[in-house]
Amino acid sequence: MRLILLTISLLALGAIARAQKPGVTDTVSVCDLLRQPAKYNCKIVSASGIYFPGGHGLYLKGDNCEEILITKGFKWPSLIWLPLGDRGFQDRGLSVERLRKALDETGRLMNRESARKGNGVKVSKIIVTYRGRFETHDNLGLRIFRRPDGSFMADGFGPGLSPAPAQLFIDSVEGVALEY
Repeated sequence: MRLILLTISLLALGAIARAQKPGVTDTVSVCDLLRQPAKYNCKIVSASGIYFPGGHGLYLKGDNCEEILITKGFKWPSLIWLPLGDRGFQDRGLSVERLRKALDETGRLMNRESARKGNGVKVSKIIVTYRGRFETHDNLGLRIFRRPDGSFMADGFGPGLSPAPAQLFIDSVEGVALEY
């Protein structure tokens, strides 16, 4: 009986502690973050999505929620860019060292999960949950431009003219799951 009461007490204290931290949320999927990006802007979140190393950086991708965010006719991809450069972290007073530790831990967790399943098994998705500062532009409509041929382009987050509508400054990794 004492163990049950202790467990309930610890769960209640955890909920109270989370509620008292301003700007901290429970785990939110990439899809849900991009459904209401302004709601989470500049807040600490635990973001869960598909680990997606793109050609110009690292992203979290939404799972089956393409075209969830449309601004001025432009269909943003369901991506959150994960900045890895020191400057952005330093400009925000965030820890580059914590980023490095989180990335190292992500690799260790991926290797551990892969070893559990055994060699030769093909991984279809890597789902990662990172905790960090979520950011988007206050007005994504101001980031959409029409090309001379009539098509749209977006000035989002990431290197160059990237289409990611948001970014997450990683503080820690909370979990890695492999889907086969």
